[in-house]
Amino acid sequence: MRKLVLVALLAAATLSLGAVPIRAQASLQRDQALSIVRGVMTVEVDDFFAQGKGFGDLVEVVSASQRDPGAWTQRAGLPLKILDSSTATVLDYTIRLTRSDDKKHVQVSLTPTVSKGCEALSWFIDDRLLIYTGKPLC
Repeated sequence: MRKLVLVALLAAATLSLGAVPIRAQASLQRDQALSIVRGVMTVEVDDFFAQGKGFGDLVEVVSASQRDPGAWTQRAGLPLKILDSSTATVLDYTIRLTRSDDKKHVQVSLTPTVSKGCEALSWFIDDRLLIYTGKPLC
């Protein structure tokens, strides 16, 4: 019996040594970032503007999207942290949603929270539904 327990322990130790630890994702990938800006504007247009409510703030957009299991917040599965009614962070990026006082115009940006140098990519979209990307001038 002792030999069986010893063999089992050695086998478990060998398997655990060969296991590769799973690391948490540290940065947004390009497709995830694009999905976020598209998702925010889809909710804005479908759930708010098309219904005559004007554009919503970021808290309203995230809340509306979480009611839909297929929405961008659910699909992305990323740690979204709301900071205030217009700002949230997701991994190493900051989402900012700015709307006009009359709620007829909106702009969304997704930019690195901290400087990433000359290769950092940011995404921008507005109520014309055109998505722009940009990098800092270096």
